Amino acid sequence: MVDIGSIFLALEGAIFLRKNLLPSFFQFQELTKKELMDFLWVFPVWLTFFAYQGLYSKRFSFWDEIKTLWKVVFFSTVSVFSVLYLGKKGEQISRTVIVIMSLIALPAFPMLRISAKKLLFSIGLMKSKVLVLGAGKTGELIFSALQKDKNLGLDVVGFLDDDPAKIGGKIGGIKIHGGVDRAQKYIGRCCINDVIIAMPGCDKDRLISIINKLQHKTRNILLIRDSRARNQPPAFFSGAGHRP
Repeated sequence: MVDIGSIFLALEGAIFLRKNLLPSFFQFQELTKKELMDFLWVFPVWLTFFAYQGLYSKRFSFWDEIKTLWKVVFFSTVSVFSVLYLGKKGEQISRTVIVIMSLIALPAFPMLRISAKKLLFSIGLMKSKVLVLGAGKTGELIFSALQKDKNLGLDVVGFLDDDPAKIGGKIGGIKIHGGVDRAQKYIGRCCINDVIIAMPGCDKDRLISIINKLQHKTRNILLIRDSRARNQPPAFFSGAGHRP
């Protein structure tokens, strides 16, 4: 709904500028009421690219979402012009409105969409619970990265580790529980949506066993293979599905 509203605002803003501001500087043919209705077909074009770019199926970091929205603006504008050219309607529909619409959309789409997501997150909607397996340095870095990028809407609700020295401790106020093999129990009890395996030193056979046990119990699984987990959101969270 926010995306539809954003497209509408960009289109209305473009039409307003085309009718009331630009004629003061340039000579344009006046827009008619019928011509305004002719722009409604751009909505499905734009929404198609929102879906194609994964904006309804993936979680993006802040800057990744902005870049993806800019891609939507670019490809949608090119597609609209292609339709006008192939349909030989370039002279019937104001191309100036389409250009202005894209210029308005570049800053407006990220601002409106990200603000709407923040509002939804604040009331508890669209948020995803995350369980981290491994409470070492890699787990700490993953937690720090997710805390810094709230646009992902991911909440770490617990850590599991087999190291007795870590059990009972906390990372960022989140308690570390014992027993990685008890992950299934916590997933069911706490309604976990996503699992991050942050155990780069773990034996390969055990990793495969853990993934096989959990892959049908949760929505997404991320395996961090390298202990040098940079202080950035993992690439997994820009996609969906199991990626062991």
